[in-house]
Amino acid sequence: MTMATNAFAQGVFTVSSSIEPRGRMNGQTETAGGVTLSLASGQIAADEEGTVSIDYGTTITNSLLTGITVDICGAAGAATNTDITGSTIILTVDGGTETCTTGESIDVSGVRLAIAGQGLSDVQASLTSSGHVRLGAGANEVTVINSIVDELVDGGVSADKITLIRHTAGEQPRSAMDDGTYFKLLIEENAVDSFNNAELNLDFSGIGAGMRVTIDAWVSTKDDLDDLE
Repeated sequence: MTMATNAFAQGVFTVSSSIEPRGRMNGQTETAGGVTLSLASGQIAADEEGTVSIDYGTTITNSLLTGITVDICGAAGAATNTDITGSTIILTVDGGTETCTTGESIDVSGVRLAIAGQGLSDVQASLTSSGHVRLGAGANEVTVINSIVDELVDGGVSADKITLIRHTAGEQPRSAMDDGTYFKLLIEENAVDSFNNAELNLDFSGIGAGMRVTIDAWVSTKDDLDDLE
């Protein structure tokens, strides 16, 4: 009888997510979709406690005070019941402060993740639970970022004198205006002295609102260009 009572007292949750459509391949702090655990059956009463861990598989970059929102069965801002360890958020559901009944949910949103260098094609969050929190069958993994994309799209550049060099951690832009992602586009000309005037026509019509393009232009010899690579 005791075993049956304890089993009934556990809250059984289903899991869903609001999927972020894409993250940047070189992103240092990309937004992940929210994770929701909905109480399908049972309850977590006042004298009961359980935990749920959400592992995003890559480092969480925000602290509890910078953007993460946690709602445990209507107890909004339950940061005191939330811990972050590396890639994992651990939620403690304490029935003394958050009594979970059927139809209520645990919601986590605003998580940001380090994507750069991970070789990911998407991001899946894995869930485990203990105590009076149980996960329903098949409720142990959800997608939080649907696709990891390269920021730079090949627009069909085919000239053999044009080279694109991707930003690396040790490089700094010549202007050093900010710490954003930086690329060099090298256009090599072996006969610089043949030109009195030169134009470089660039089309930025596809740049979205809020984005900035900084151009550092100079003319160098071929040896100088080789030194930049």
